[in-house]
Amino acid sequence: MAGKKGDKKEVKVEAQPESARKKILMIDDDQFISELFRLGLESAGFDIMVAHDGIVGIELAEKRAPDVILLDLLMPVMDGFETLIRLKNNPKTSKIPVFMLSTMTHGEDMARAKALGAVNYFVKTQVTPTQLAEDLKRLLKIK
Repeated sequence: MAGKKGDKKEVKVEAQPESARKKILMIDDDQFISELFRLGLESAGFDIMVAHDGIVGIELAEKRAPDVILLDLLMPVMDGFETLIRLKNNPKTSKIPVFMLSTMTHGEDMARAKALGAVNYFVKTQVTPTQLAEDLKRLLKIK
């Protein structure tokens, strides 16, 4: 009966479980930049994994099946172009959308990345973690 003392209607608000959060793999050798973007994207509700070179990034992509990969171009061991080629030629990772996130601003680099299968190309100095999170939410159709 409504109006009785102690008769309260409970409304439960649950946080999104870790397993339901979209997974992003960031492959970037710059630890400061990757930490900055990791913190920003985590605060926007994403689950972030970081690899500091292309070889480890490919291994993580195969094992953890992220929803999106953020990939730098200039890295030791294996550069971003070679990493992108291997990701797109690998049946386990070929369908994962890859966003380039680099300091390289040359039009040729952007065109080459898109030709190799990148969905989009962001220049690190021209995008904030918040802006990147909004673009990723649109791609993944998250409200």
